[in-house]
Amino acid sequence: MWHRNHQNVPTEVFGTKFLVGSDWSNGALEAMLVALGKPKINRTPSGLQLTSVGESPVEAARLFAAALVPLASEYPFPFAEVAP
Repeated sequence: MWHRNHQNVPTEVFGTKFLVGSDWSNGALEAMLVALGKPKINRTPSGLQLTSVGESPVEAARLFAAALVPLASEYPFPFAEVAP
């Protein structure tokens, strides 16, 4: 499979990291999430409250994903309160 306009094979652009159908590895996922940063969280009955989500939407997304570490069978989902 290749990109029709540029004729690039996806693995040449993205590498093998994002290939669908690759063997699943919890350890690899956890390592990738750990590399995203160390969010500051408060554990609450309703989940993991991030105390700061960063300056940009991209930084916030990385911190939300990183808050899932350590991986568990049931997640206490991360959330953040936003001021009106």
